[in-house]
Amino acid sequence: MRAAYYGGTALTGAGQTVGLLEYYGYDIADVKTYFKNAKQTNKVPIKGVSTDGTSLNCKYPVCDDTEQTIDITQAVSMALD
Repeated sequence: MRAAYYGGTALTGAGQTVGLLEYYGYDIADVKTYFKNAKQTNKVPIKGVSTDGTSLNCKYPVCDDTEQTIDITQAVSMALD
């Protein structure tokens, strides 16, 4: 994804942090499944932080984390070389 949107640059994003505001939690297994299916290795640490005490856990069928997973995988994919 990075090559398609931001190719041809020496910038790596090393030392940078991205924050995503989500209203529900996510299942990290869904993020890992995306990278496995895309045949990519995720080297970017993903750390969930609740700013108001809301649970970060989101397990199907109780919670649909499709939007959260897309947001995370797109942000991480832009960081991958």
